[in-house]
Order: sequence, then C-alpha cells, then structure tokens
Amino acid sequence: MGPRAESPALRRHAIEEVYELIDAIEADDDLEREAFRAELRATGEEPVVFMEMTLRHLTTGDAIDPKDFLERAETLRALGQTVLISNFRRFHRLAAYLARYTNRPIGIALGASKLAEIFNETFYNESEGGLLGGLGQLFRARNRLFVYPTLNLETDEVTTADTFRIAPKNCYLYQHLRENCGIVGLTPSHRDLLPIRSRDVLEKIQAGDPAWEQLVPAAVAEIIRRKQLFGWQPPGASVPASGAMSTQ
Repeated sequence: MGPRAESPALRRHAIEEVYELIDAIEADDDLEREAFRAELRATGEEPVVFMEMTLRHLTTGDAIDPKDFLERAETLRALGQTVLISNFRRFHRLAAYLARYTNRPIGIALGASKLAEIFNETFYNESEGGLLGGLGQLFRARNRLFVYPTLNLETDEVTTADTFRIAPKNCYLYQHLRENCGIVGLTPSHRDLLPIRSRDVLEKIQAGDPAWEQLVPAAVAEIIRRKQLFGWQPPGASVPASGAMSTQ
C-alpha cells in the first residue's frame, strides 16, 4: 500500500458500488434478468458474468491504491464472481470496450442512482456525438441496463427504473429505451437490503462492531475476518487514535 493519503470520498463511492452490486447478485430470481439469459441460451450460449471495477474511482492524481482494489476483488471472488478491473469512468465506454470482444448483447447491472449520470449530457464529449452518440454505444447490439432500486434514507423514497425522474427534454428517449427493454428494472428478492449503506458496514468493520456480519453475505464476512480486510478489527477492539476510519 503506497504512502499517499487516500481520498475518503472516492473510497466511499467505490465501495458503495461494490455493495450495490452484491445486493444485485442476491436478487438472482429476477424474471427480467432470467429473460436476458434465456435470450442467449436460445442460441446455445451461456452468459459470461463478471464484476467490473474501475480504477478511476480510487484514483487521486496519478496515484492508485492497489491494496483496496485487491481487497474488494477478494470479497467478490468469495461470492464466486469473476472480477474485471478497468479504467473506464463512463458506462458507454465500458460497453464499447467489451463490444470489441463480442457481438452478443451485453447486460450491465447498476443502481438506479447511476441513471442520472447516464442521462447527464455533460458526461459526454462532442467528439463522441454527445449524449445520443454515447447512448448509441451503450445500447448497441440489443444491450441492456438492469437497474437495481436505490433507497434515499432521508426521504424514504425508493428510486426504480419506473420512478426515475428524467429531464423533460429526454423523457421520450427514456421511454423508448424502457419500452424496448434497453433499460430493465430489477425487483429485489430482499427489500430489507435497500437501507444498508456500505459506509455504515465499513465503520462497523473498523470499529470491531460484530453487527456488520449481518449486513453482508456470509462468504464475504468470513473472508473479511480471515484476511482482516478493510481495516477489520476484532469485536471489542479499540480504534487507533490516529483515526483509521476512511468514511469520515
């Protein structure tokens, strides 16, 4: 692990995504996602499933914290997932990269909070054709976005693919993608997972509070304890005075 000071905001953001995806994995009885798999199986193929993490979310200047990435990869591998580490900040660039290696449909699972980024015109370069050009890359070849609900703890509002508030000027574009199954809403099998926030889990892990073990899959809890990942402290341990908490 390098000597640089890690950005707490970037670490929170990246780990939040990991747990959103872990929640999505738990919803494996979702009918829409099974329909996507059935589409490939109809041609005699099985989907290749992996979890993607981007270096951009834990980069400060030119410095990257490889230890943190490896620890998050460990937790995903404990769930039997293959991990891909990329350097893409935007989903359409990830889709374009993957399309270089397959002509089959690509499905991307993400939290509903990410829809605001996907339809934010400032996230696209004019050289790529702006918003429409970027969405053209993202949804080419019958690609799908599988959208997992996000809960706002302050308002108790759940955002889904159906309730996402799209800017009026893009509402017909969004409606087109919904009606043609470009954007598919996932139904969580365990709605009690929605209030869980990774920053709370991380704080409990580092404070030696055993309650965190009830907030993650059993396989993830076991490997965090065994390999002492994410600054794990045993129950009752005191937090170092220097302040090891990275979620402040």
